[in-house]
Amino acid sequence: MLVAALTGSLLAPQFSFQDGQATLRRGDQVALSSPQEGLWSVATAWEDGWPARWHHAQPTSLTQSGDWQIAKGTLTLPEGKLELSDSYRVEGNLVRCVRRWEWHGQTPLNHVTLSVRWNMHQGQGAKPFLPGISYFGNPSGAMTKSCVPIQTMAPGEESFYEEHRYAMPFASLENATHGVALHSIPSMPAGAHKQDQWWTLGLDTFQPASVGIGAGNASATELKLGVKCGPMFERQELGLTENAYGVFIVVRQYTDSVTPEQAKQIDDVVERHPEFGWDLDQQWSLRNELYRLVRPWVGSKMVELVNKIMGLVRL
Repeated sequence: MLVAALTGSLLAPQFSFQDGQATLRRGDQVALSSPQEGLWSVATAWEDGWPARWHHAQPTSLTQSGDWQIAKGTLTLPEGKLELSDSYRVEGNLVRCVRRWEWHGQTPLNHVTLSVRWNMHQGQGAKPFLPGISYFGNPSGAMTKSCVPIQTMAPGEESFYEEHRYAMPFASLENATHGVALHSIPSMPAGAHKQDQWWTLGLDTFQPASVGIGAGNASATELKLGVKCGPMFERQELGLTENAYGVFIVVRQYTDSVTPEQAKQIDDVVERHPEFGWDLDQQWSLRNELYRLVRPWVGSKMVELVNKIMGLVRL
């Protein structure tokens, strides 16, 4: 995950924890911080099409291991407990974080939504830019809002979209003075209950001066950004059984290992390959295998077939 502070500053980021909150500074200004209610947030219900019954946790320990700052905590639920950890390291003009959720319980955690969230400070008057979806709220689409997604930034608005639907995989918020952006490499969650299930990216509006990309509550004058994964409970035999992890980077600029042109080539090869026809399950398996070449956490199941057609995709 890539989180950008669009300030135009040439100063290197400074990352630290203050009273349990992860904080990114540029100079003497706080650009981003973790939400006040918790560094980690997990929902264990799904109501009216949205995650519900949110639980939050703050770090219970902060340690240093070489260049890494490590935060750990625990979220206790009726079914068991989630062991949580973040590992942060400054890498030039960015901060890398590896986030892990590890489930300890007698049965799978079938109702779970995982999230990654950040607050942007001084966000009054911010408008969203979601490439291919919303350009500063799509005000010209208000007359046909049933066909065009719009954001008026009124309190209570929520706009989340699967990552692969973005023309470029990032969501940003900008006002007259500065902006923030959250970038991601589109991927499907482990242990999902649908073949075609992806992490989502979007924004929440909580108060007139408080906008959030992510889920949960926010303080006034703060912007929140993040991603969430769910629901994971449609088939009871599946769920979060062991652990999951995510990687996000606090950074000044966007990079991705799969360009839009490469993604288009992958789609073209998959959809036209004679061995698949209209078998969507196999199509998605092949897509995963092709993306695995630049996303090593995607498992390998179709190596022979991929090697056979790799000449058709210039990765």
